[in-house]
Amino acid sequence: MKGFRPVWMVARRELRERIKSRTYRITTVILLLIVLGGIVIPQVIGDGDGTTYDLGLVGHTSADLLDTLDVLAEASDLRVDTRMFDDIAGAEAALEAGEVDAVLVGGTEYVTNAPAITVFPVTGGGGLSSLVSRAAQAIRLQELAASAGVSVDEIASVFTENPLTLRSLEPPDPNRETNTVISFVGLILLYVGILSYGAWTLNGVIEEKTNRVVEVLMSALRPHQLMAGKVLGIGLLGVAQLLLIVVTAATAALAVDLVDLPDVSGGLIGSLLLWFVLGFSFFSVSYAAVGALVSRVEEAQSVATPLTLVGVAGYFAAFAVLENPDGVVARITTLLPPTAPFVVPIRQAQGAIAQWEYLLAVVIMIAATYGLIRLAGRVYSGAILSIGARVRLRDAWRSAEL
Repeated sequence: MKGFRPVWMVARRELRERIKSRTYRITTVILLLIVLGGIVIPQVIGDGDGTTYDLGLVGHTSADLLDTLDVLAEASDLRVDTRMFDDIAGAEAALEAGEVDAVLVGGTEYVTNAPAITVFPVTGGGGLSSLVSRAAQAIRLQELAASAGVSVDEIASVFTENPLTLRSLEPPDPNRETNTVISFVGLILLYVGILSYGAWTLNGVIEEKTNRVVEVLMSALRPHQLMAGKVLGIGLLGVAQLLLIVVTAATAALAVDLVDLPDVSGGLIGSLLLWFVLGFSFFSVSYAAVGALVSRVEEAQSVATPLTLVGVAGYFAAFAVLENPDGVVARITTLLPPTAPFVVPIRQAQGAIAQWEYLLAVVIMIAATYGLIRLAGRVYSGAILSIGARVRLRDAWRSAEL
């Protein structure tokens, strides 16, 4: 048989067999439960208002100080709950028991259970000590400026408002931050999807060699048709599973008010899907070729390790590009097929890739994948019917049909 029909027949068989398998169903359910649990459980058991500190109070503490403390905490997405104590001994006992994080005595002495320090953090920093320190500063400034009629809120605003106006020579992109977050999440999904579903291809090839199914299939199909159909079928399953996970995660996040629906450009989503297809095709064809070299599942890891390391290198290269999307590393890895699927979406989200670079990366990726299909197809053809000992790459190449 010629044309695309035999390839689709193999892909359809792959889809039907894997959807029926308990492994695929159980894996999908577990992934969905992990995603739902990671999103919903923290929102159910958490207070949803950021970090909360417990501050013990002993003696008189001015209302202005507490009001200012609340203003500063709210500006930092924090919360400070106060608890009154009749005496210092009771407050210190509660501090040692972990019932409060610190104790403020008479509005002037700050008591903590941490090791003693010689300099109080009067500026910068974070945590409860910094909040109380800045609140006390604001009150002191208010006292000094009382003759001018400056209010506590006005003094507190000095510590919470940006005193400088930001201006950039480049026009602002309102979606850049959102796109960067989406591309980072997409990077993780690309990495997990490409390598995981590539491993499916590897194991599928080995299983068919082990149970001799491949011998039946090869009587009606050419090796490259069988390999292409397997890659296509597993790729479609992978895309379906990823989309199900993403939609479930987004629905759960919106349901618990964890996020607002982001304004994501269609171009970025399309780019992520494009590079998933390109990346999966490149790696999956390689996994299929090396899978044909062995006949036991136990040997899968040894032949897959080099490809896995290449994928890990691309993943870490994307983190380097995230820090410097215009650097030399970013430009080089954009044009390298093993790293391009991880790097290009990151650069696109940050607006750091020219159109000609993007198109060139796509052309190189397609050309490299086509060349790899020809090479891998020959290796696959030369080794797929070999049962028993592991086939050397050179022997598989020589025994392939010319």
